Amino acid sequence: MDALLKKDLSCRECAENMSCILKKLGQPMQTNIYYNVVKMVLERMSSVMVDKESIGVLISLIEECIKINRTVIKEVRIKADIAGVRGLQLLTVLSFCFAAYFQHEPILQHLLTLLAYSETEYEYVVSYVLKIFTHLGKYVPLSKNYPEIFEQLVTICCELCKTGTPKQAKQAVRCVYVNAINREDPEKENTTAMNMFNELVEFLKIGLNPENENFRTAIVCMGHIAFHMPNKYTLTMKNFVARKFVKELLILKVPEDRGDLPEGEWCKEEELPEITLCKLEAMKAMARWLTGLKTDVTAAEKTFRMLSAIIERGGDLLQDNILSTAEKSWIRLTAAMLFSKYANKKVSVIKSLQSNILI
Repeated sequence: MDALLKKDLSCRECAENMSCILKKLGQPMQTNIYYNVVKMVLERMSSVMVDKESIGVLISLIEECIKINRTVIKEVRIKADIAGVRGLQLLTVLSFCFAAYFQHEPILQHLLTLLAYSETEYEYVVSYVLKIFTHLGKYVPLSKNYPEIFEQLVTICCELCKTGTPKQAKQAVRCVYVNAINREDPEKENTTAMNMFNELVEFLKIGLNPENENFRTAIVCMGHIAFHMPNKYTLTMKNFVARKFVKELLILKVPEDRGDLPEGEWCKEEELPEITLCKLEAMKAMARWLTGLKTDVTAAEKTFRMLSAIIERGGDLLQDNILSTAEKSWIRLTAAMLFSKYANKKVSVIKSLQSNILI
């Protein structure tokens, strides 16, 4: 029984130990009431299909599916365009349920190589792999047992925060943060991770610029850094909120002669102009920072007042009627969503707001 409780037991060892235990219980007869009960418990607690060898083989098969290896895809009987996604989804679930079997250097190195698939056609790969590393970090931070692999991961994540998609930046920040936590001493900072975050904050002082082609990625990155470490960059974030998010985005007048505006009262999010998408992300970043702070009543009041004003004015904060109806709808929806989502976490702050604020 002790052998079955080992964290890194192979499928063969697991099956042998289960068989040994069941033999000691006698024959599987109706009068043997303990046999079926123990068998059911063993089946639920044991892993007879997943171990480090099977995980390694699965990663190799998934990589072949990503490359659209016709031979492998024919064997797995999944359409070529979704085989890679399905495989990564399975691997993500396994990393959450069986994280112990991923704690081997060859497996971790193989996962790192998958992060090299950063081209547009393989954009989905990076997102899933970062989720996997985040799950593994919740089990045991990579910085504890595999510092060299963690350093490689930090380098990749830092680059994704600068040049990746907004979704990749979000997951990269969380991945590094989770894998850097010292469970024995939470107050102790990981030097490698902090160097990355410090580098990113300095980069964002320049990167948070509408002329930057990765402006939206920079906004998302800063928002999640502020969420996970609100007290580390308090002054910097206050300046970003006041100058970059509010003055240079939310109350910035957009040009009147913009082309390719969505028609109608609603549209898909990806059909919105880039500047409008940046406005939405700026609002989310402010709310994330507010959630991280937890006790800053002044910052909370200012944020809720702005969200309330956006809702009251129908999504057009400046009321200059330049924004399209669909843009106003999205801005209004985002403000209302953030208001309701974060208000329940700030009950004391809500009570302190003046009665003239719309809730």
